[in-house]
Amino acid sequence: MDNTEIVQNIPQLLVRCWKTRIVHLQMEVLRTTELCNGVAQGCVREEIKDLVASFNSSNLALSSCIVDAMLVYDMVGAIVSFESAQARGARTVGKAR
Repeated sequence: MDNTEIVQNIPQLLVRCWKTRIVHLQMEVLRTTELCNGVAQGCVREEIKDLVASFNSSNLALSSCIVDAMLVYDMVGAIVSFESAQARGARTVGKAR
């Protein structure tokens, strides 16, 4: 079994592990999903992204794993632009003087 065949099973694995409601298992499958980022292509990649986007948790560690997976799959955009942050920093430094 090659990597492509393994990655094709990731969406099903995500669903099964998520349904268990076992936090540590959910965290591990999200980490596994991150490792598959470079191999996941096409509709499998989109299915993974859709599943990850549908997950939520009030558990801080699990929520962090969800966000980490979103970051790996480029699902989270910048909250603020570099230029905006730079300008805000310059204003803050100017006020401190």
